[in-house]
Order: sequence, then C-alpha cells, then structure tokens
Amino acid sequence: MEKYDPRQHDPKKVAEIIYAAEPELNYYVFGKKEEAVPSIRKLLEMGNNYFASPYLECAIYQEKVVGIVVSSTVKEKAKLDRSSGMAFLKAFGFWTFLKRFPTMIKMDKIVNSNLEDDGFFIHFISVDLPYQSQGIGTKMIESILKNHEKLYVDVNLNNIQGQKFYEKMGFKIQSKNVIKIKNKESGTYSLKRD
Repeated sequence: MEKYDPRQHDPKKVAEIIYAAEPELNYYVFGKKEEAVPSIRKLLEMGNNYFASPYLECAIYQEKVVGIVVSSTVKEKAKLDRSSGMAFLKAFGFWTFLKRFPTMIKMDKIVNSNLEDDGFFIHFISVDLPYQSQGIGTKMIESILKNHEKLYVDVNLNNIQGQKFYEKMGFKIQSKNVIKIKNKESGTYSLKRD
C-alpha cells in the first residue's frame, strides 16, 4: 500500500478504479463513466476532499495500481463531508453540480451516521477487475487493521459479493439505509468491525 501520488500513479486508472468501487451509486453522483472519470481526476488533483492524497492509498502489484482505499478517521470524515461539497462544485462545474445536488443530498442519507469518534471510515475500497479474487482486498483491509481496530464501511444493497467479503472480514450490519432515486430504490448496508 502506498499513498496516492499523481507523479507515480496513473490518475486515470485510479479514477476508473474509484468509479468501479460502486458503479451504480457512483452513477448517481458522477454520471456515466465517461463523464465521471474526468471529474474524479479533478478531485484527485485538489485538496480537501475524499480523494485527496492523504486519504487515498493504492495497492500496488508489479508496479501497477491494482486497488484503492479511500479512508479517514471518523473525526476527519466530518470535516471532509463539509469540504468535499466545494471540491465537487469545482470538479463538476456550477451547472452540473446544481443538477446533481439534490441526488447528492439524498445519497447522504445512505451513508453510515452511527459512527464513534475513535473509529476509522472506509469511503471506498476497490480492486481492479483483472486482479479480483486474488486476496488483494483482504490484504488492503488487513493493512488498515494494523493501525485501526474499529472500522466502518457502507456497501451497496445490491453488491452481494461485497457483502460477503466484508462479512468474511468480520464486519457486521448496523443498519439498512434506503432511498428512492429516479423512482428506483437504492441504498446501503452500514457495516462495522470492532
């Protein structure tokens, strides 16, 4: 695991892996992959948002980025939640941000809110498709566990593979969070491991 560095790690690849973490939910925030990847790349270049270097680590295999973890302490998460809005505005541009803002407000309701201050929150974790089912995700969680015992993560209700992965890693469901977007029910399970 290495801290993200745009001079060392391919920003486009990192943005693609971030989008692939939850394509269904990321579609609601960022749009289609073609328009999402450039916006995520802009966020990677800025500070004060979830995708800034201090919060983004890359799993490296044979000198390639094969996975990402976006995470922060629970205390940092509250600050990031506030500052990320302005970063998203800059990344999207005013009109696109305005168009997506109502959905982003709804999405906030499916993110874990029952967090203890001494915990650590995983915003995104994703392994590039060709490298899945090779233990990389497990190694990423184990790397986090070296420094943090109490972990939180949200997983898409429709992501059965992700739910099984977190269950195997010792996470337990805290809550089920459901909203309607474009007349379709979406949501997450908020998970905790301690």
